[in-house]
Amino acid sequence: MSDYDDVDSGSHLPPSSAVSSSPAVVEFVSNSGVLPTTVSSLIRQPGTTLWEIPTLIVPPTCRVDQLIVGFIQDCRRLSQLESLDNILRPSRVNVKNFLEYHPASPSTEPPRCQLADLDRAASTTVTGPGAKHPMAELITALVNKAGVTNVIERLAVFAITQRAIAWLVHPTLEAYQAIVPELTPKPCQTRIPHPQWVDLILWAPLRTAIIERQELYANEEFQGVYSSSLRLISWAARPIDALVVDPQSGEMWLSDTFTAHAMRLENWRLNENFVRRYPELRGCVAVEGS
Repeated sequence: MSDYDDVDSGSHLPPSSAVSSSPAVVEFVSNSGVLPTTVSSLIRQPGTTLWEIPTLIVPPTCRVDQLIVGFIQDCRRLSQLESLDNILRPSRVNVKNFLEYHPASPSTEPPRCQLADLDRAASTTVTGPGAKHPMAELITALVNKAGVTNVIERLAVFAITQRAIAWLVHPTLEAYQAIVPELTPKPCQTRIPHPQWVDLILWAPLRTAIIERQELYANEEFQGVYSSSLRLISWAARPIDALVVDPQSGEMWLSDTFTAHAMRLENWRLNENFVRRYPELRGCVAVEGS
């Protein structure tokens, strides 16, 4: 597989029997009405730790899913050959190109990172003017496609998504402890097949509602309304204060203070646009002004 487009169908996906021996926390189900026995047996295995229990997902259902699943699978392949620390846990990632929102065009696909780019990034530290880190490229494509437009929310989503993707690729205790605690999978995520993007929804009750009523909520319209409604609260400083800037190279990366702020669920809300569209889900989320 050379790029993310190769995950359009289940025919490209690894067999479910490979899950217990690979660094994965997802299990594919080609028929969403059938639960494979490998998942329940994996969960019951005495040696399976909490952070290794897989979420149960279906093949990609939309472009956002294609990007996430393609990146995860390419990283897993590469992990058989070399360390992924420079990709998953870099000391810093230049987010300068991430600041501006560029709406996804129906006729233009989001940028794709090829396996060769991941290999190059895994072998070297990605720095310098104009350098593009694969994780930054992935999350830029995700937030542009989903419709996260405000700068401060884009930066905050970056902090959360980077850590969540790192855990999905390589489910170690360290990676598990680094994610937003509320993103730890709930029982329905390990029992009911669902799109991968649902695992990144911040509020656990909302994830449960989506998974249990996928015919209503597991679609791109919901994805767009949710993403555009995200609001980070209680950050009194300016967006630029969320960044550390290298005056020599012009590189920018998230400050530790801002990252810590973004990683706390109590600092997140959805605005009224979300509850106007989905009033029945008001009780599943924190609404702006509450």
